[in-house]
Amino acid sequence: MNTGTPMVSVCLITYNHAEYIRDAIDGVLMQKVNFPWELIIADDFSTDGTREILLEYREKFPELIKLILQEKNVGAVQNWLDLIGPPRSKYIAYFEGDDCWTDDTKLQKQFDVLEGNDGFVICTHNASISINGQIQEKKYVNENRKAINTFNDILPGGSFPTASLLYRNNLLDAADYEILRLAPVGDWIIQLLLLRHGDLFYLDADYSIYHVHANNLWGSLNKAQQLHNKIRIYDFIKGHLKLSKAEIEIVDQNIVATYKGMIQDKTDRCNFNIFKEMRNAYRQKRNVKTLAAVFTSIIPSGIKKGIRKIFVFRKTSG
Repeated sequence: MNTGTPMVSVCLITYNHAEYIRDAIDGVLMQKVNFPWELIIADDFSTDGTREILLEYREKFPELIKLILQEKNVGAVQNWLDLIGPPRSKYIAYFEGDDCWTDDTKLQKQFDVLEGNDGFVICTHNASISINGQIQEKKYVNENRKAINTFNDILPGGSFPTASLLYRNNLLDAADYEILRLAPVGDWIIQLLLLRHGDLFYLDADYSIYHVHANNLWGSLNKAQQLHNKIRIYDFIKGHLKLSKAEIEIVDQNIVATYKGMIQDKTDRCNFNIFKEMRNAYRQKRNVKTLAAVFTSIIPSGIKKGIRKIFVFRKTSG
């Protein structure tokens, strides 16, 4: 069935995904649904053959596939906004060209969830993780994740696989899109913005594959880089989303935990002496204030309170 105004716009973003894009498109085309839908693909001036593959598919399925072919490389953020902004369908399913759907009933199941409950604004599911082509035993979402999730559940960073997102369209306004334009990462922030309007329903099933490879923006980062980026995202959330005092406290707690993880990672991986000295000095209660001053001088002043929480600094005489 695919007549009439689309109820779902499947929005696929791509840049140099020639190795993966056929699987991504085929995963969409195999969907068995009882509602009209469309596939919109935005390509950011790929140079590896991705664009030629897209044109091939559009020629085969002109009634289903619409292409946004950037005339120059506009960057991931602008390409993404050009993709998700224009559709006027009731729902948007968004994912990236190096991921793929693996179940032909995925979209119908998610559609039924949102159609059946106006209180849900997003429906997600689990995903397999593939590292350099090898499927891992561990899934993207941890076991025992609850079905109904709120803003505060996602605020600490518990976002879901990008390829799992189906959400209600037309909830975001111009101010929200400006936030997305500035955001250091889009999928986490858009989930938070949407969850100001309702809840997220999680289907505990594996319906997609998340690929980690050398060109993957997040998965290719090492642990230290990921922790550093999380701090940037937390700072952005505090600076751009209107948070209550309780929500700010949640973010601050996670900033502290992330910095603590960075300290541990640097100590274990790099033998970074300042951290060892600080840890040992605290244990022996020597020169705590001096070492604390050195440490806090190389990090944003706003997390000094967090550092005191980590090490439970106490007033000393010197």
